[in-house]
Amino acid sequence: MERLQICRMASHDLLSPLNNIRDPVEINRSLEGIRLLAENMGDIMSNYMDVMELSASKLRFQIKPVNLRDAIVNVSSQNESAARDKNIRLRIGAVDGWVRADAARLVQALGNLVSNALKYSPPGSNIKLSTASESGLGWLIVADEGPGIPPADHGRLFQEFSKLSAWPTGGESRTGLGLWIVKHLVEAQEGQVRAEFPVAGGSRFSIGFPTLGELAGLDARR
Repeated sequence: MERLQICRMASHDLLSPLNNIRDPVEINRSLEGIRLLAENMGDIMSNYMDVMELSASKLRFQIKPVNLRDAIVNVSSQNESAARDKNIRLRIGAVDGWVRADAARLVQALGNLVSNALKYSPPGSNIKLSTASESGLGWLIVADEGPGIPPADHGRLFQEFSKLSAWPTGGESRTGLGLWIVKHLVEAQEGQVRAEFPVAGGSRFSIGFPTLGELAGLDARR
């Protein structure tokens, strides 16, 4: 039943971009619009494939030491073009430390957070990536200058298929799965997620992974 629900949700979310591609008016409007539609469809399919794997517990993790600076530079480079298109600046703050994690899945989770911040941040704003060490975890932090998230939505942040009241500022897709995927990818590696909303505004999402001395007992066969 759960897989049927996922397939129905995927079909629904893909219907709008597919209809726009079929519409001659939309096709002739601009090639940039078609590029955005294609990217949205790719994001939708990628998210739903991840959900299928997570739901079936088929993901396997290669737990090794990961350099947090390398991960942040990697994610920043991947999102540089999207940030430039929206006139948003990706800034790298103080970055240091190593954790034990699956490097590819860590980058995927961090990338989801940065992509999410880009979706909801206004043009001309900044997104800062930094690290911190606390309670045996190495934290990767994504802080934006967007409108923040209303208190009424806080309890639904990491729920599956939960679409919040805020809308992307550039017409990007939203499946209600990005943060749910982040939570499950991180917690499957003995990590933690958290979200903070400073009084001054914006959002601050963090993912923490065990530092090298804290994960000796983790089963790397997962």
